[in-house]
Amino acid sequence: MTSRHLAPGVLLLLLVVAGCGNGGVQQFPYANCGNGTMDKGENCDDGPANCDTCACTTICQQAFCGDGFVYIGVEQCDTNNLNRKTCTALGFDGGELSCWACGFVTSQCGPAFTPTPVVSATPTATPTPSPRPTATPGGECIPDGRVPVTVNFASATGGTATIAIALAYPGDAVGLPAGGIESRISGRPQGTQLRDVSASANTLRATVSRPIGTFPQGRLFVVDFDRCAGGPLPEPSDFTCTVEQCASPDCTCRATLP
Repeated sequence: MTSRHLAPGVLLLLLVVAGCGNGGVQQFPYANCGNGTMDKGENCDDGPANCDTCACTTICQQAFCGDGFVYIGVEQCDTNNLNRKTCTALGFDGGELSCWACGFVTSQCGPAFTPTPVVSATPTATPTPSPRPTATPGGECIPDGRVPVTVNFASATGGTATIAIALAYPGDAVGLPAGGIESRISGRPQGTQLRDVSASANTLRATVSRPIGTFPQGRLFVVDFDRCAGGPLPEPSDFTCTVEQCASPDCTCRATLP
């Protein structure tokens, strides 16, 4: 039987069915990214403020170390993306700059560039001040790049509205500034509040709370440590995460490196 012998209604139904299925045009999964509303497949949407150097990228995914984009204010670099920086731009006399854990590694750069001193009328030489180390609660650390550490949370019974975390870190490899530690903590889930942040004896303590509902499983926050010059490269096993306060007895946390 040919299409000439089919009733008009049956022929129309066949045409509609033929236009469906795998042969149809699929919508880009983040087609609505940038409308300010979290649609299916998105985990953030800041509207027109989305950018690949922001916390929420242009595909409505939260920035993370290893995505190839430099999150301004949090990362110095990301994989092979050095943010157009070189050893010379950082004050060294040439060499090859590299990136590890989204922080600059200057061990292959040349010596720090020292400008030719200007001879004044007075022959008294002015000594060049030595760099001051950044004081950390667990000792002293001269920064040489950054090491972002992600704290992940899990609870078998649905979580809690307040979580207190203790994160032990290796003081010979990484450190934190003596003040303003809160500014080194980012990447919290939407609607969470950070309080009671302190660091002593190479242990960071922080409390995160939500006014409504419970915490989702997954990333709780990211800590941006200083990498200590001359220190060993930190390993994931160097960071120990402990839940000190949680309404559920099944709450756990762990620390990961990029």
